[in-house]
This record gives sequence, C-alpha cells and structure tokens, in this order.
Amino acid sequence: MTTEPRSAWPFAGLSVRTRITVSVAVLVGLALTGAGFTVYALESAHIEDAVARQIDQELAEFSRFRTQGIDPETGERPATVERLIRVFLLRNVPDDDELLLGYLQGRAAVRQGTSEHAQILDNANFREVIAARQSSGGSVRVDTEQGEVVVTVQQIEDSTTSGAFVIANFLEDEHEELDRVIST
Repeated sequence: MTTEPRSAWPFAGLSVRTRITVSVAVLVGLALTGAGFTVYALESAHIEDAVARQIDQELAEFSRFRTQGIDPETGERPATVERLIRVFLLRNVPDDDELLLGYLQGRAAVRQGTSEHAQILDNANFREVIAARQSSGGSVRVDTEQGEVVVTVQQIEDSTTSGAFVIANFLEDEHEELDRVIST
C-alpha cells in the first residue's frame, strides 16, 4: 500500500468541471458585490443631489411668491407674514418625502405633508433645530425616530411679526427604494 502526498489545495479532489464552476461562481459573486457597492455609492450621491435640488426649488418658489405672489382673498400681495406663509403652503403640494411648515412667533402654525411625517413635530431635536435656526436660517441634518432629516429654515419678518418657512426632507424615505433594489 502506497500513500500519495495530500495536496495543500482544498479543491484537489474535485473534478476540473467542478473547480471551474466554483471559480466562475466566486468571480461572479465578487463582480456583483463590487457592482452593488458602486451602484449604491453612486445612487446615494444622486439622492443627496436630488434632495438639495428639491430644497433649492422650494426656496426659489417661496422667494418668488414672497415678491410676486397674490393673496386670492385680497387680490394683492400678502400683507402679513402669517398670511404669506398660509397662502404659500395652501398652494404648495410637498413631495412624498417632504414636510413643509410655517412657523409664527416660534410655534408651528401651518403644515403641508403626510400625518406620518408630521410626527416629527414631537421630536425634541427637531424643535431645537428650528428654534436655533429661526433667526439665522440655513440647513442642518437631524437624527430622528424617522431616520435622518434635512431641515431647512428660511427666516421671514415684517414690522410686527417674525416667522419661518421650514422644509423637512426625510432621507430615510429616499433611501428605502435604493435599499430594496440593492438587496434584490
């Protein structure tokens, strides 16, 4: 009885056909994983750009309405901050992943969006960001129970009232579809 030295290669006992099949399966798996990561990175960047464009569009629409908008009740430009916010939000339909808010004297007065998204009004982090940004404006990301939210505040004032136009973009909603595609 003779003994042959065992090969250090784990697939030595397998047929050539099996080795080729395993090799091709491993290479295809690596290629698909690499492609998946690439698509995820590119699409995530695309989502971030789309959210930034949505915010810019809403701010531009608000700015245009602020300077040229007509109050349907009076036929003239809105006379107060409150009326400006109310009329603008009544005429504006937010995207599925967006909540539009009007703040007057530091309190939420008007909102446009789904009731699911309106739950963010109960979030302490969200309220703190709004309070901190009402005088300066700008955008910031906030972590909430509903995921990451981009909050943009546009300050508004007249001689007697201060207010803010607030846009909340829910990034979790944006990423859900991408996550489903990648997992498939």
